Amino acid sequence: MRTETKYHRNFIITGMPRGGTSLMSTLANGFENTVCLNEIIDTQSGINFYDVALLPGMFAVIRDRLLNQQPIPNRYNDNDSLTTNTMADGNNLKWRVHDKKIDENVLIGSKINAPYLMQLNKIIFNRIQVIAIIRHPVFVLGSYQMPYTKNINEANCTTDPRYQDFTFKNRGNIIQCQAELWNWFASIIINLKDHITILRYEDITENTEEVLEKFAELFNLPKVNNIPKISNKNIASRYKKIDEINEMVALECSMMKHFDYSL
Repeated sequence: MRTETKYHRNFIITGMPRGGTSLMSTLANGFENTVCLNEIIDTQSGINFYDVALLPGMFAVIRDRLLNQQPIPNRYNDNDSLTTNTMADGNNLKWRVHDKKIDENVLIGSKINAPYLMQLNKIIFNRIQVIAIIRHPVFVLGSYQMPYTKNINEANCTTDPRYQDFTFKNRGNIIQCQAELWNWFASIIINLKDHITILRYEDITENTEEVLEKFAELFNLPKVNNIPKISNKNIASRYKKIDEINEMVALECSMMKHFDYSL
């Protein structure tokens, strides 16, 4: 069964790594007739959601597979549930037949962080709705100092090939460079605010019901009945080098005022 690509029923979730995008992806999967894929690339099967030019075709492939009750890929934690934290709780790619009712109006999303943020104009041009997640820079940077996040591209931005052409002020200070990068991505989001939906991690965790109502209204979905309780991990004592992080955020993260963040 081949269906016409429904651009208005496709969306992406993006944002800075360690900002709550996997959490929002899992919450989106809680809606009826909605599927959100978390960082999917499986070249052996021909599925690649990282290539923005391929997005319309990738969405069409997943839509066909869903309507034909064929397995689709997603990321699962070590307890075999959809992961809300790919770094801390597990990040296992598995192909499964979806276990809820799906029809031709199925809403399909793809969550990928920085690679989407750096190509938002192209994504918007393809008429794919965008949800950008933002989180207070102190806690994004704090997360980058944790042992389990040491391999994240953005945590290693001074040496990572993805950012080799980025003009950092002082590559010798990794926290300052991370703060500059947060500010750059925040500026991308603000510059496109009239074309995307912006959600704060703090609201997702503290005002979950309101955020889910906003998501439902955006895509004309029924409201979810069971609102999960989510803990806000913005606790300074959890993170190392918090004083230096605060200093660098104050110095480099001028865009945080646009999201009602302060130190």
